[in-house]
Amino acid sequence: MTGTGARILVGVDGSETARHALDWAIEEARVRGLPLEVAHAWQMIYAVEPMAGAGAMQFSPKELAADAQACLDSVVDAAAADGVEVIRSVVEGAPGRALVDRAGGATMIVVGRHGHHPILAKLLGSVAEYVVHHAACPVVVVPG
Repeated sequence: MTGTGARILVGVDGSETARHALDWAIEEARVRGLPLEVAHAWQMIYAVEPMAGAGAMQFSPKELAADAQACLDSVVDAAAADGVEVIRSVVEGAPGRALVDRAGGATMIVVGRHGHHPILAKLLGSVAEYVVHHAACPVVVVPG
C-alpha cells in the first residue's frame, strides 16, 4: 500500500545507523510540524542451496512479518518522539524499493548510511543508493 499525504518517511532496520536517521527525522518532523512515518521492510529470501553442514531453517511469512513488527516497535518505542505523530509501517519487499513505493506524497525520505566500503556496497546493494536514485521526493542520507 502506498502512503499518502505530507509526512516524513524514515526507513529503519534496527541498526545504530538507522537509529541516527530516526533521531534526525524526529527532529525534522518536530520542526516542520509533520507526521513521521517509520517504516521497516522485510522480504522472503530463498536459498538455492543450503549451506554445507547447516540445518534447514524455514520461516513463514507470518513469522517474518511478526519479527519485523517487533523490530519496528522496539526502535520506535526507544526513540524520543514526544510531540510528533508517529505512523508505524511494516512493508513486505526489498527495503529500497519498499521505501520508494511507500513514499507517495511524502515530503522527504530519510535513510541511514551504513558506510560499507564502496566496492562492497556495490556487491551487497545499498538501500540509501537505491532510494537516492529512484525517489520522486527529496532524500536525506544520515551518516552513522
